[in-house]
Amino acid sequence: ILRDWSSDVCSSDLPIVMRSMKHVLLCGVSAVALCLSVSTAVWASDSTEYVEANPWSGTYIGTHLGYGWAQTDGIFKESQTSNVQLDRSSGLVFGLHAGINWQSGRYVYGVEADVSFPPHFDQQNEESGNDGTGQIISSIETLASVRARLGVVFDHTLVYATGGLAYVDSKFDVHDSDENATFNLDGLGGVVGGGLEMAVSEKMTVGLEGLYYIFDKKENDFANIMSSSGDTNDFVSLDNVFVARIRASYRRSEERRVGKECRSRWS
Repeated sequence: ILRDWSSDVCSSDLPIVMRSMKHVLLCGVSAVALCLSVSTAVWASDSTEYVEANPWSGTYIGTHLGYGWAQTDGIFKESQTSNVQLDRSSGLVFGLHAGINWQSGRYVYGVEADVSFPPHFDQQNEESGNDGTGQIISSIETLASVRARLGVVFDHTLVYATGGLAYVDSKFDVHDSDENATFNLDGLGGVVGGGLEMAVSEKMTVGLEGLYYIFDKKENDFANIMSSSGDTNDFVSLDNVFVARIRASYRRSEERRVGKECRSRWS
């Protein structure tokens, strides 16, 4: 026997049933809206403004230590059978450097200034004749430069080329039995080089660098300064200097704003 369930619901009850279903739907929609509002508020409250420390941008200061070779030349009492000839000089180099870098992607560019003091960068040559009274002593007192740098970053290592203006203060002491003279060869020149630098922490880098200085300085006024022993062909000169050095730098990294990133705390 089939029962007609529709007969159990009176037509007068239909409006009540419809109203109940409407209330249920409204409550469901309200609950969903409330959940979405809470979720959005939680998401927004967890929005964080991330700031990235750009490791190669910013200012830095440091020290360096190395060894250098100077192409010095000279001759004293050239027309005599016993004379003094000057050759290449070399010695330790230490100093300070400071600069600023900017980074764009993998490329780093900047400006650096440095000053070096070679404490034992000298060469002493004595007369090759019988009396042994002639002598030339060459020494480099100061090396300095202002250079541009351009490099590429590979992970934590920066490989770069550099070049700019250089300054040298060098001294040549010429001695004879009768008189002495000092010739100062100082002035501007050029410098080129390159190196690599490795970040060992967020603030510290260590590196290796080679610099080739070009000066081409010469003094040949011996005859006027040393009238009794100087010859017109006598001279001293400083052509170039090459320095290989290790370096350590302390950096003040530049912070770069990279925008906001929203994350749900439930993810």
